[in-house]
Amino acid sequence: MTITGATGNGTALTGLTITGNDISLGNIGGAAAGVSGATSVTAADGAGPDAGSITLTGTTHNQNQLTLNAGAATNAVQVAGGAAAALTTITTSGDTVTVTGAVDLNARGLTVDSTAAGGSAAGANISFNQTIDGAGALTLTGGTLGDVTITGATGNGTALTGLTITGNDISLGNIGGAAAGVSGATSVTAADGAGPDAGSITLTGTTYNQNQLTLNAGAATNAVQVAGGAAAA
Repeated sequence: MTITGATGNGTALTGLTITGNDISLGNIGGAAAGVSGATSVTAADGAGPDAGSITLTGTTHNQNQLTLNAGAATNAVQVAGGAAAALTTITTSGDTVTVTGAVDLNARGLTVDSTAAGGSAAGANISFNQTIDGAGALTLTGGTLGDVTITGATGNGTALTGLTITGNDISLGNIGGAAAGVSGATSVTAADGAGPDAGSITLTGTTYNQNQLTLNAGAATNAVQVAGGAAAA
């Protein structure tokens, strides 16, 4: 199922429910929410190499509540647009979430939970491949087996109000720059899940500038690693 045009950009829908094999959606909303109620997107393990995938291809996904339940495909949920603005909630039942566009929290915050509020405790991988900015809080829940990876800078343009991450192995690029990337607290907790480095936290960037950083790692060898160049601030 494919929607290439904008949904609810002129007048908001009261609800949006989509089920199918592979699902691709363009923009949802714009300056205001495109769906005043809940948006539920469920992809089935049907036919094709990406069976069960959900891809958000637009640059704005502005709605009150977004629940994505994908199939077993690799990279089952993908946000492939440019600036993934105004995403507020992504919930999957053990499906991976990959965000390849820059994220603007738009002062609203973003929660990504691959455990469906604990219903799928193992969770799945969550990855952000570009920058994350905006005066909102970011909460990422990867579960006991889901790795969480952020390769782009967090809060380098506009500081986040808070950052909370839980998962199996966690890898973070730069946080902040000249100023703090998180105005509130940053909490990172890794669980003793699966893999040779289960429970590890790795800081891969060169700058970690925030007001408070708490790292709680599992029992892995070298559980907390600062792997960047100059670990400034």
